[in-house]
This record gives sequence, structure tokens and C-alpha cells, in this order.
Amino acid sequence: MKRKKMNLSDNAKVVLEKRYLAKDEEGNIVETPEDMIERVARAVAEAEKNYGGDPEYWAEKFYDIMAELKFLPNSPTLMNAGRELGQLSACFVLPVEDSMEGIFDAIKNAALIHKSGGGTGMSFSRLRPKGALVRSTGGEASGPVSFMKVFNAATEAVKQGGRRRGANMGILRVDHPDILEFIRCKEDDRELTNFNISVAVTDKFMEALKNDDTYELVDPNSGRVTGRLKAREVFDLIVEMAWKNGEPGVIFIDRINAKNPTPHVGQIESTNPCVTGDTLVATERGLVPAAELKIGDRIVTPEGLKPITAVYNNGIQDIFEVVTKGGYRLKATKDHKLQTSDGEWVSVEELKPGDRVRLQSGFAFPENRLLPEAFEVINLRQRTGWLLPLEFDEEYGFLLGMLAGSGYYSSSSALYFGQNEAELLQRTRDILDSWHIQYRIRTRGKTTILELPKSIRRVWKAFGAIPGRSRYRRVPKAIFQAQKSVVAAFLSAFFSCSGSIDADGGIRATSASRELLQEIQLLLQGFGIMAKIRQQVRDRAVGFGTYCDSSGQVRAYTFGEYYEIRISPSLSSRFMSEIGFCSTEKTLKFFERRSGKLCKIDDVELPAVFEDEIESIKFIGREEVFDVTEPETFTWITNGFISLDCGEQPLLPYESCFAAGTRIMTDKGWETVEEAYMRQSRGEQVSVYTDGLFTNETGLILRPATVIPIGERDIVTVELHNGQRLQVTPDHKVLTQRGWVPAGLLTEKDYVYLPDGVFPEKEIDVQARKFYRMLGWMVGDGWHTEKSSGLIFGPDDDKAEAELLPVFQELSARLISPMSNGRIPAGSRAANGTLTVACTNAGVREFLVGCGLEFALSKNKRVPDSVMMACKEVQIEFLKGLFGAEGTVDARRAKVSLTTASRELAGDVQLLLLGLGIKSRVETYHHKDGREWSYVIITNESLTRFAELIGFPMNPAKQERLLKWIKNRKRKYRDSRRSRVKSVTPAGRAYVYDVSEPVTHSLIAEGMIVHNCNLGSINLMKFVKDDKIDYEGLKQAVHTAVRFLDDVIDVNKYPLPEIEKMTKANRKIGLGVMGFADMLIKLGIPYDSEEALKVAEDVMGFIQKEARKASEELAEIRGAFPNFAGSVYDVPGAKPVRNATVTTIAPTGSISIIAGCSSGIEPVFALAFERNVLDRQRLIEVYPLFEEEMKKRGLYSKELMEEVLEKGSLKGIPGIPEDIKRVFVTAHEVSPEWHVRIQAAFQKYTDNAVSKTVNFPNSATREDVKKVYLLAYELGCKGVTVYRDGSREEQVLKKGTGQSKDLTESTCSCEAVPQRIKPRPRPSITYGSTEKVKIGCGNLYITVNSDEHGICEVFTNLGRAGGCPSQSEATSRLISLALRSGIDVRSIVEQLKGIRCHSTLRQMANNKDIKVLSCPDAIARAIERHIGESCGEGGNSVEYLKKIYASSDTAMTLDASLNEKSPEKETKAVCPECNTVLEHDGGCVVCRSCGYSKCN
Repeated sequence: MKRKKMNLSDNAKVVLEKRYLAKDEEGNIVETPEDMIERVARAVAEAEKNYGGDPEYWAEKFYDIMAELKFLPNSPTLMNAGRELGQLSACFVLPVEDSMEGIFDAIKNAALIHKSGGGTGMSFSRLRPKGALVRSTGGEASGPVSFMKVFNAATEAVKQGGRRRGANMGILRVDHPDILEFIRCKEDDRELTNFNISVAVTDKFMEALKNDDTYELVDPNSGRVTGRLKAREVFDLIVEMAWKNGEPGVIFIDRINAKNPTPHVGQIESTNPCVTGDTLVATERGLVPAAELKIGDRIVTPEGLKPITAVYNNGIQDIFEVVTKGGYRLKATKDHKLQTSDGEWVSVEELKPGDRVRLQSGFAFPENRLLPEAFEVINLRQRTGWLLPLEFDEEYGFLLGMLAGSGYYSSSSALYFGQNEAELLQRTRDILDSWHIQYRIRTRGKTTILELPKSIRRVWKAFGAIPGRSRYRRVPKAIFQAQKSVVAAFLSAFFSCSGSIDADGGIRATSASRELLQEIQLLLQGFGIMAKIRQQVRDRAVGFGTYCDSSGQVRAYTFGEYYEIRISPSLSSRFMSEIGFCSTEKTLKFFERRSGKLCKIDDVELPAVFEDEIESIKFIGREEVFDVTEPETFTWITNGFISLDCGEQPLLPYESCFAAGTRIMTDKGWETVEEAYMRQSRGEQVSVYTDGLFTNETGLILRPATVIPIGERDIVTVELHNGQRLQVTPDHKVLTQRGWVPAGLLTEKDYVYLPDGVFPEKEIDVQARKFYRMLGWMVGDGWHTEKSSGLIFGPDDDKAEAELLPVFQELSARLISPMSNGRIPAGSRAANGTLTVACTNAGVREFLVGCGLEFALSKNKRVPDSVMMACKEVQIEFLKGLFGAEGTVDARRAKVSLTTASRELAGDVQLLLLGLGIKSRVETYHHKDGREWSYVIITNESLTRFAELIGFPMNPAKQERLLKWIKNRKRKYRDSRRSRVKSVTPAGRAYVYDVSEPVTHSLIAEGMIVHNCNLGSINLMKFVKDDKIDYEGLKQAVHTAVRFLDDVIDVNKYPLPEIEKMTKANRKIGLGVMGFADMLIKLGIPYDSEEALKVAEDVMGFIQKEARKASEELAEIRGAFPNFAGSVYDVPGAKPVRNATVTTIAPTGSISIIAGCSSGIEPVFALAFERNVLDRQRLIEVYPLFEEEMKKRGLYSKELMEEVLEKGSLKGIPGIPEDIKRVFVTAHEVSPEWHVRIQAAFQKYTDNAVSKTVNFPNSATREDVKKVYLLAYELGCKGVTVYRDGSREEQVLKKGTGQSKDLTESTCSCEAVPQRIKPRPRPSITYGSTEKVKIGCGNLYITVNSDEHGICEVFTNLGRAGGCPSQSEATSRLISLALRSGIDVRSIVEQLKGIRCHSTLRQMANNKDIKVLSCPDAIARAIERHIGESCGEGGNSVEYLKKIYASSDTAMTLDASLNEKSPEKETKAVCPECNTVLEHDGGCVVCRSCGYSKCN
């Protein structure tokens, strides 16, 4: 690679050396700026290999554009590309779900992202408001702001790889009930210091503001309106807070959602779109009401059948009815989105009459012919003698069609036939005769009435027919889920008796029931036939004949409201080919009227979608609503409309998962997935066993894997006939005879595959073998409780007694503690020879607990964790002891069984046997006395392996019987590798984990085989040549930059797999700009001018157009982004694109310093500023273009630069030409209106948002801020950030030198100036107390000591080896260090209190002595008890302790300098790292001296 030399300013070199260039372990710089650029270029160009490109060629292209400073990627790419961390993205969006699990998942994920160098944006709008009921606990919700403080504290604790500090963006919708608290949450600058906040303002709010009206507050959990606020008062509060300290900012959320390129994937900000429960959804089972959908149902989408992964009941909400001119109707919430004719997704609230929406053309019908579940056909046949068909066939369909078209069903039932319907009457009679149903025929005028027996009502009812008058008639429910031929028979009968043929060949039918015709319309839509419904009001019937009343008088039918459905002539031929008439007369009439017309009775081409025009949208009340999640296309067909999947989806969809207690086969044995995750979180690599059948290998293969915590989800229990059980989410796939099948879709016909292979062998010493054999006997025929532990040996257990009793006695002798009686257990023997050996030694019990043997009664026994996660040899020895104690050899057949009162123990043993290659089954027996017994049974081929590995070595009689059975077997039966599914049942909700194994994508769980924005900126200053914009050079740079950013997506190492999945699905990139102010100055154009607006639109429009072209070119080679289908680009005739978005104008603080240009699209902040160098000299730096121009005109002098620095601008300085003053304007000279107008000009041609700060002088009024917000909305901006100079204690850049004398004392509250705090020495004498606290790992002893200054140290002792004691000790040491450094004790307690540990929580339910959530929580509570509630603020309980111990204190005192209270010092905006003043631009705080940035 030919490397160009970079032309860098001194400032740029300082920033690079301080923050970007690689360093060795001692902090020495080991690369040059050119090395860094080459590292980045080569790392990103590696992605070219994926698409057949030349990495070396593109590495050189990437190097050149960066070395010339024409383009630079974001800071993480410069820092991490080609290095171990490899995380190249600047910021991520995280969902915050409305559950404790969801909230703390987000906190954990945010911490991981911050650790990797990224920032996070989070909407808290889904969280229920403060005071709302939490049903699971009966308590009250804390509200979004309280949880934001938790996020803030977590961010404070995470150091981002030592290079980039954590930064969060918090958003709350303006209609959230807690919005007022949110707006005020940063009124105190010391609160939420790691957050920038913005209010998500809706169009509805802005409309209320315009009309000086109120707007609704909506509980996001229930969807209910909880109150109303005056929009003007809320807006004034936003303005007031922004005027005070610059926050909150404002984003216009509806505008952002309207421009979302992938609305089918999810909205930028959560809303609550849903449909009513009676909405018919097209599914694999037919048309199913939304309220009856289940997880796993496959629904119709424009891309075929797709399974849904979640169904939600979102409570009662406001409902709007959408009606089209064709009569299609849908009831939905205002946020429900429909697809319009141009492919856009538009909410019901935004739709208006005249808009055209898309309707699905054709959808699936079920393949089965099952009768309705409520239809007890055999019972009815036996009672009546009727020969009713046993399948849902066409004859049922025909009769139901006749009933809907011309029948009556109430206390009696009859079908009516007109004078021209003899053929229909005959067919009806033929069916009834073949079914042996008796009927009676009578006439009334020209009408023939076929009266049916009363028992037929049971048939109609079973099929879901509605009794009563014709006005209430509906399609029988069973028809919606019938086979296609049955539905065709139903429609044929209906149109044959109720339909007619128009003169032009159109087909119509009339009914008094609008609902019936709407359902007929949906059924026709399934055949690809679009029909229209219209209303008719007539005084007399036309063409419907007459009838005779009871007196014999002839009367005409009268009408109220009547409706008709019509199929146009263009689709009537499709009706004839798919459905047809049952009437020969009507069929001939159709041919006659279509004779000579351009239409054939054959399969016409089925259009993909229909379109219809909206006639009306109106509010109709409140109803219960439902929504779903279909994670591939995010679409569903609701009442025929193509709708956007409206499940409350997290922005990052998760994978299918295991319940926390699921045991998976890992390198540690049968480990719970939760334990594997905890081990992984301590830095260990987790590996899982996979079955060799996936790679044509034999046995089990160990492969590296990653465990991912997901949160609380609905789960199901899969139980096999062999007794194995697995708890997973319904979408988790299990290997069966028909391949991978989601657990929720398993049936009793499925066979689940079991692993074939065993754990590898490992040598263990003789003493360990004896101990684990003794442990197995204790679990089988012994006990272990909180009071004692013991063994029982029967009269025939002499050999076991001789072998195992000495082991137990030796253990007792080694673990004698002061709490024991000091004796070695010998036991007592009963008259029948049974020996019972009990040990009350507390040391023994604690040791056994440490081995994973929990205190338990017989029905709650489990295999100890130390055995489940041990090597093969340990498990064999344990099973020898367990089967020796409780195993039997059947006297009548070749079978070994183990009997236990614990079903869980039986399941554990089954897994251990499976890991040894021994198949077994578990059967459960319920005794008449109410007790339940479980049996582990081994037969067939596995019996031989059991005898070889385990057997009965301590019971010769059993062993002899077993070997005899094996020897005398006449036939050998092989054990099957699979077991049939017995049941799949819902199991509530549980915390779940996913496991990722990237080679076979499988693992073994519970013995079953199961599945398991990138930014960069163009430097506009580099594209001005000869006072003109170099568009050709800009074009080349844009195309290269787009390719670079697309490659970054592939080489990036993502902090979370969910983020990787979503990023690669949308492939969003954000090409932005910097140096805009420099470009204007080089062109001689003032920033605040109409010419500047034109340049902004021209340049950004050009970049947007060329970036899109570059994305299209990449799509031709690499393919469109995976979520392209259903996106706004997916329209007929459009070219596919590689990236869902291509442009973003993000903050460019640090990289603009490196590039030596102005930041983003901001004006120049200052023409001169001072910087403190190492020897504390005062160095004046002058804006280069200003210095160049002044020297060019012969006006430059050091004294003039001092004056510019002092005054902050050129105003009022004599001798400077007016044209220079006009062009060289600074940020505070530009009026707020021009700031907004420039932002709006760029926003027109930017896919995502534009980051910009509107800087106000200190003298600005609240009215000025208000005008900016309103103007930003009016001009189409997606958001706006304001800052009034001097409005915060963390004062931003003060131009001039008036405050320079205080700069050395200044701090920035966004990141406090580091103070070197040295902890005072530990005093020689302290006063304290020790308390014992029960936690999940055992007893924790916590000692809290104090001196005269308060608590000075904490230490803990757990009394057992392992990871937990070391962690608690480390926690204690850090607490002690903090206490002796002067950190407020209550702040420490606040940080520790409430931390949770899965081990403690899991045992808390069964152990009433556990009253804490974790080890840190226990320490916090102990400190809290120690300081006492009566101590007062800042007090301590030392005096109390002194009285107890009655001893003098000789501890050392604090250093005098620490004891003296320093006077309050005024804080100013200086960099926390180099003490140089800061500037506020691009929505962020940046130091242009060293590169420090609050966002970067």
C-alpha cells in the first residue's frame, strides 16, 4: 500500500495521541496516525472477501480518502477497527420493557454496550407511571424517572475501555402520565448526569398547543386515558427547563415514524396499535378471530404463511372503524397501520377518506376435514339414527349455505325455496335422504318450505350458526376454518338461493344482515375475488315474490335496511371457475349474459393485492383489543386489510429460549443454563455438547457456545413418553423425525431425538470415589436436613455398611466443629437389623451443602449440583450408591428400577444415565393414600450397559440376578434414539436464556436435541476548488464512503447478538457531513443568509442522491437489506437498495478536530480561543481560515488576535472590513432562527435526524426558546436542541477572557474533574459488630467497624471455597476503601441495596430464613442497621458502640485538609481533562483542545 502523509494540525495530533492511537501496556504510543488509518482501512476492507471483492484494492481506496481527510468514520471505528475489541458502532437503541426483568435486562445490555465503547438511546415510554398497580406484587410502580436514576448509576460504574465514557439518551412521550416529572428531572444539574433527555412530542400535542387546548395522558400499560393536561402549560414548562439548562430537547416523534423506512419491522417509538377481538385474521387454520389466536399459529402474510411468536391482550381502548367504498370494514386503535397503495404504512389516525389501501388477494384454507370440536357426531348418530358424515365435507357446506341464504333456525328449523329453485330443493332432499333425516314439505303460495326435525338444531349450533331473524344471520363459525372445497360449496349454495345475475354478467346477492355479507366478502377474498357491499333502503321488495299470511292474504315482503354484495363482471368468471352455482338455470343465464364478452370461465391471473378507497373513519367506542408478533414480515391480514404487525415488539427481537433451570450438557456436566451464564459472566468459556449426527461424526462433540440472558417469557413444558421434560419458549425448536419443530407446534405424533454418546472419561482418586458413592447412598437411603445428616443400612446391606460407614465417620472426624458434640457417629441398630447412623455435626452439614446437597425431605430430593456437573466417573460412583440403596432388579422380567418420592430426583437420574449412554423412562404412580412415587426404569439394550458401568457392586444378590437376566435373554431389543411426545402444556412465565452454538446451531437440553448505526462524515471543506464546489470529487468520496460504512456492518463485533441481528437485517448507515461552515467561508457566503440555505440543500441533496445510488449499486452485487420486503422501497419498478438509510448528520466533535474543520453543520464557534499547555503557558489559537484571510489582507497582528479573543467576535473591532465581519460570524452571532433554518435545510435530504445545537446568548428570553421550538416543528425538523450561554453550572464556552482567573478552579458536572483522593489509614482500634445472614450460598458473616468519624471498614466471611467468597471479599475491601476516602455511607448503601443474585432468589421461596436478595444486598442492610435510623444525617452509631465496649478510642484522625470544609466555588465550563473551556455544538459538549466529548 502506498501511504500518503497526513497533513494534521497540532490540535489534531494531541487528540490522536490522547484518545485514538494504540498504546502498549505501559501507556506508550505504538502507532503513528498513518498506522492508525491503515489499520482501520485494512480491517474494514476484510469485508470485501464476503462478496468476491479485492480487500487490498479497497484498503488502499479507504486509506486514501481518510488520509486526505475527505472522510472520517466515527470514533469507535478509528479506535477499535483491527483491534481486539472490534466494536465499531457509536450508538445503539435499546428497548426498555414494562417489567422488572425487562428493565434490568436493558440496564445489563446498556452496561455491555458502554463497556464496548458505544452509547445508548432508550425510550422509557413503555414503563407504567408512578403509582400504577403492579399486579404480580400488589405494590405500586416507581415510574420511568426512578428507573432512569438506576440506569444513570449503572452508567457511572462502567468504564468504557478507558477511552469513551458512557452516554445515554432518554426519551419519554409527551402523553405519558409522568411527563411533568420527566421534564423537571434535570432541574438539578447533579441529577442524571449521564443522560441527555428529550420529550417525544406528538402531532396531536402540537395541534392542541396550536388550539390552546388540552390533550390526553395515556397509561402505556393499560392503554387507558388517565387524565388531561393543558398543552400550553406543558410546552411552557419544556421551554422553562430548556432556558434554564438546555434540557429537555424536543423530538417530533410522529414525523420520525412517518419517515421510518422499515415500519413493518417496528416503530422508532412505541405506540399501541391493535385490533378488536372479533377481527378475522387469515391463518393456516382459516379465518380466526384475533382473540382466539395462539402462539405458534401460522398466519397469512404477503410472503406466505408465517408463525406468530406472541399474542397480546392490550385491554380496553378507543376504537375507530375504517370503512372502504367496497364495504370492507376494520375496527382498530388509532395507531394501527394499514398499507396504502404506494406501499407506505399509515396509521388509522393519519388516514383520511380518499386514501387507497391494500387488501390481500387470496389466502390459505385448512387442509383437514375435521368436524367442529363441539360436534358430538357419534352421540347424535346413536340417538337419532341419522347417518351424519364423520368428516366436514361438501354436503355440510351446502346445507349451511342454504341455511345462511334462505333458511330459518330458532326453536324450529326450515329451508325456503322459490318457485324456480326446484333443483336446489331436490339436491337438499337427496342429502337429507342419504343421511336418513326425516323432513316435511309444505307450500305457502309460490314458496316451498322444507321443515326439519328439532334435533337438527344441535347440528346448526355445533357448526356455529346464529339462530333468530334474518337480520342477525351470520356465516356459521365452522365455515371460516373449513377446507377450500367446503367453503366453495357453502358459497355456491348461498349465491344459488340468494343471488342473481346482472345484465352485464355481474353477480349479486341481497341480505338484511350486513354482517353476513361482510363475512361472505372475506370468504370470497380468500378465492381472489373482490366483492363490494352497498346499502339499499326500499319500501317494497322487488323480484322477491309474495307470501301468504295466516289468514291466506297475499302480501309482499317489506324492507327496512337491506344490503347487497356484488361481484363485478371482470371477476364473475373467477367466481364461476372457483365456486359456481348449484342451479343449472343460473349457470345458463350467466353464460347467456356473458356471451360474446371478453371473459372466459377459467383460471384468470390472481392479482397479488386489491386496492380500495377509504370512505369513512369514525370513532365507535371502546373495546378490548389484541395484537400479535410475526417476526419475519411483521404483517398480518385483518378483515382482509394488509396490516402492520402491531405487537409491542422490542426494537431488538430475541431468539427462542430455555427456562433458567433447564439443564444443558456442557463441559461441566449437566449444568443449568443459568449456572452456565453465571460462569460465563465470570470470564469462563462455556462449551456445550452437540450430537455427531449433524456433522456425520459419532458420539458427542464439545463446541464453544455463548449463553444470553433474555428476560421473562411465556414457556411451555414438553413431556415425552419416557418421562423426560423440557421447559422452553413455544418457538424453541426441538429435533424430531420431521426435522426442527417449534415446541409449541409439537404433537403427540412427533418423536423427539435423544443424544447418542457419553461424557468423556476422567480419572478420580479412590477417596473421591468412596465419597460420591456414600453421597449417592445418602440421597437414596439417608437424609440431610438443617438439624442432622445420616445414613440407613438395611439387614441385607452388610457390604455397603462396611464400605460406606467408615467414609461417613472419617468425614465427621475431619469436620468436627465447636457446634458439634465432638463424637464420631456410630449409629443404632434396630431389632430387624437396620442400622441408622445420624450426625449432628454442623461442619458436615455445611460441607454437604457446599457439595450441592440441599436440605430436603424425601419428596424434594435432587441430585447434588456437584454430581450433575461432575465427570463421568463421579456420576457412576454416585449412581452406584443411589441404585445400591433404592434400586431393584425385577424378579419377573429383565428390568432395573429405582423408586423415589421425588419426581425431580427421578428426572435428574434419567439425565445422568443418558449422559452415560443408558436410556431409561420415568413412570409416576399415585398411591391410594395420596402419595406419589416415581420409577426410573431401565430395560432392553441399556440393561447391559447399566450392568457394565454401574450395577450393584455392594449387593451381590442383586448383581447376580441382573447378570442372569442379561445372560438368559433370548431376544435383544435395541433402545430407540427417540421418544414420542406425550404432551405440550403451558407453564406460565419464567426467566429464560438462549444459547448460541455457531457450528451446528444445536445443543442437548434435558436430554433432548434442541436448536438454539454506523456513522461517518464527509469533510465538505475539502471539496471547494477555485471558489466552487467540486461535485465530481464529492461524488467519488460519497460512493467510497458508502461502501466503507456497509463493510463496517460486516466486520463489526457487536456487544449483543440481538443488536447484530437487527443491524444486519436493516443495514442502516449514516453518512454525514462536517466542515459546512468552512465551506461557506471559502465560498464567501455568510452562514445566516439565503445563499447558505441554498448551498445546504444543494450539497445535502447531492450527497443523499449519490449515497442512494451507491447503495443501489451495492445491492446489485450484494443483495438488498434482508428487511427490504415490506419496506418503503418495496414498490413496483423500484431498484433494491443495500441500506435502509444512508444519511445521518451526527455530532462530529472529535473527528472534526482531527480533520481540522468546523463541527458538523454548526457555525464557527469562536475565531480565537486559548489553550493551556503543559508548562501552563497561555497559548492563543486562531481559526485557520480567519488567520489566513487576515494575513492575506495584511491585517494580522498578535494584538488584534488578543482583542478578538477578548471580545469573542469581530463586532466593534475597528479596522476590519465589513465583508470579513459578515462572512466570519460565530455561533452566538447567528440568530436562533437561522440556526433552525439551516437545520431544516439539511433535514430535507437526510434519512435520519440532524444533530445540531441552537446556541443562545445569555440574554435570550424564554420567548426566544419558544420561537425556536415552534419554528423547528413548522419547518419539518425531526427535533431540536437549544442551549443558552451560561445557563448551567457546567457553563459552556465563555468567549473572551473575563473569567480566565477562575479556570483552574472550574469543573464540568458532566464529568467531574478527577480529584486524587487518598484514603485515611485504618485506625488501630475500631468498634463494631458481626452478624450472620442467610444467603443462597450459605451463611454470610458480616462485620461492620467504626471509629470516631463513622464507619471505616466492612469485611465478610462465607466459610466455603469458590468464586462467591472472593467476590464478597472484594466488595468489602472496596467499600472499606470508599468509607475511609470520605464517600457518604448512605450513597454506598443506595448503590448496593437491591442487587439480586439468582442463587439467593431461587432458594428464597423455600427457605424462610433468607431475607436478602444477594450478598451485596446483605452487606448494605447490615451497614444500614449499623448506622441506625436515629443517627441523623451524616451521623453514626459510634457512641452507642463505645458504651457497649467501654473502651477508649486511639484511632488515627482524618487529615486536617480533609476535615476542613472548602467554600463553595463557582463552576465553569472547562474540560475535565485539560482544563480548557468547552463548546456546545451538534447537541453535545466537546473540548477542541484535547478531544474530550460528553457524547463521543
